[in-house]
Amino acid sequence: MSVKNYKMRSFFRSILTIGISVYLGFSFILYLFQDRFVFYPQPKIELTPKDVSLEFEDLHIPSQEGALLHGWWIPAEREVAAVIYFHGNAGNISHRLPNIQILHDLNLSVLIFDYAGYGLSSGKPSEQQTYHDAKAVWDFLIHEKKILATQIILMGQSLGGAIAAHLAAKETPRLLIIESSFTSIPDMAQHIYKIFP
Repeated sequence: MSVKNYKMRSFFRSILTIGISVYLGFSFILYLFQDRFVFYPQPKIELTPKDVSLEFEDLHIPSQEGALLHGWWIPAEREVAAVIYFHGNAGNISHRLPNIQILHDLNLSVLIFDYAGYGLSSGKPSEQQTYHDAKAVWDFLIHEKKILATQIILMGQSLGGAIAAHLAAKETPRLLIIESSFTSIPDMAQHIYKIFP
């Protein structure tokens, strides 16, 4: 083998080694910080139901890991059922007022809350924590508001659809509504980060 060929092979081997190292490095970073790629909380509450002429009760519900969940209970005058609203992965409850208004106009009472780390809720968001948060809110509605499970509708939007579905598999709500959700987090990650495992 000539010196020139040897140098070319060494050069390509070095490039391949660097490429593999960079790929593995990015894969490790994605794995290590995966929660930060899923959850996009915003702490500032910009509006409240009062801004759209809805009476509400400000709630603080204890959850796992010492988290205190902030939420709103918006009762309907002629309540036909109660909705627990699970919002998506970005923002906070103050960005869902149009959704609340629609549900309220249908004579549905609404309990909307922020997951740990969102809005005024304390704690840190994670997959497991959102499941604990969902259960804490369910228990609050059953035990504190004395609403029967058969009168509770779980409604989840985007990421909230997965959380609502997880809760529905463990409890017995009247109905489960999933809007603009996905089949699984790994499927969604593969769709967004196509070249990573």
